Amino acid sequence: MDEGQYDGKVDAWSLGITCIELAERKPPLFNMNAMSALYHIAQNESPTLQSNEWSDYFPNFVDSCLQKIPQDRPTSEELLKHMFVLREHPETVLIDLIQRTKDAVRELDNLQYRKMKKLLFQEAHNGPAVEAQEEEEEQDHGVGRTGTVNSVGSNRSIPSMSISASSQSSSVNSLPDASDDKSELDMMEGDHTVMSNSSVIHLKPEEENYREEGDPRTRASDPQSPPQVSRHKSHYRNREHFATIWTASLVTRQMQEHEQDSELREQMSGYKRMRRQHQKQLMTLENKLKAEMDEHRLRLDKDLETQRNNFAAEMEKLIKKHQAAMEKEAKVMANEEKKFQQHIQAQQKKELNSFLESQKREYKLRKEQLKEELTENQSTPKQEKQEWLSQQQDNVQHFQAEEEANLLRRQRQYLELECRRFKRRMLLGRRNLEQDLVREELNKRQAQKDFEHAMLLRQHESMQELEFRHLNTIQKMRCELIR
Repeated sequence: MDEGQYDGKVDAWSLGITCIELAERKPPLFNMNAMSALYHIAQNESPTLQSNEWSDYFPNFVDSCLQKIPQDRPTSEELLKHMFVLREHPETVLIDLIQRTKDAVRELDNLQYRKMKKLLFQEAHNGPAVEAQEEEEEQDHGVGRTGTVNSVGSNRSIPSMSISASSQSSSVNSLPDASDDKSELDMMEGDHTVMSNSSVIHLKPEEENYREEGDPRTRASDPQSPPQVSRHKSHYRNREHFATIWTASLVTRQMQEHEQDSELREQMSGYKRMRRQHQKQLMTLENKLKAEMDEHRLRLDKDLETQRNNFAAEMEKLIKKHQAAMEKEAKVMANEEKKFQQHIQAQQKKELNSFLESQKREYKLRKEQLKEELTENQSTPKQEKQEWLSQQQDNVQHFQAEEEANLLRRQRQYLELECRRFKRRMLLGRRNLEQDLVREELNKRQAQKDFEHAMLLRQHESMQELEFRHLNTIQKMRCELIR
């Protein structure tokens, strides 16, 4: 009830409650306290129509409006398409209602007019006798009876209608408001009051019967009645003319009953006042405990959020540290690889230079050997010697070139092989470093999650303990208020 949003579903519920109130002339759970009715509706089924005198469309319309789940209630467009709204209605409904109301008011007015006219007619014919009888009664009963009348007038309240002396000329008071219909009906069924020359006369239904029996027209229609019976009726009528003149015991009993009623009403009002006070105390306590619970929850949430932020900062710092370590390792690997290649290339260059020097020496020795062979063979012409020497020199140079190419190929293969081996060793080292860093990060995350889980468990236990303590406090207050 406190957290919902106002939308068309709430209006659909209000429409259903209004339909029940219009149909039954009172809202559902009218005799219950407002808050009790709200809790009763929330914990029980939705209100329904009590009588079965309606058509099938109207209860269906009310039930659809009073669905407990707001999502199940129809929208205003769907309600406008309901058969209860779309079916044909008589156009004279309001006119018929107004006419029935006018007829009821006119009938009530006529009834009041007839009763007033009868009372005025009886008072006009019986006034002097009543006054004489009043004097006799006052002389017989003395001052005590007069005090009784005064006490009754001050302690007993009877609904009455007043008519002034000018109303004796057949004029009747105007029609009362609709809100006084019930009290006027009670007046017609109970006592009646007529004012004549500053005297108030309370008449009961039995007195009206006696007055009808004592009417002059009735006496004229029955001339053979004995004079004694007529005098007895007249005497009884005059004695009962003042219905408010009662005995002291009756007045005392009515005063006691009135005091008992007042005491019961006072007790009931005190009970209601105490109940409102208890409800106010409970509501104050619940609001206080709710505020304490909200404050405790906010504090725990703040602690958890702070801890999570610290964990995130630590993890971010660790990740940056790992990234820096990996970047440093990559630079070291690049420098080591470069140095390794330079070292191998320097060795190979030195080896190549020594190889070329050896080839030069061998070439010179071979050239000298060839010259010695030519000098030993004197019979060979000089031109042939030169050709043969050139051919031998070309062969030696070609052989040396092949040897040099083979050496360069071997050096290149060796360099590639050693570089791959070096890279393999460096990659294995990098992989081991990455595994160590990832393992460190996972261990850190696991430790943080374990700590956070333990913190959540402690917070849950704290919330549960606080909630149990609040419920115990509320229950103790309820028990104290019941006592």
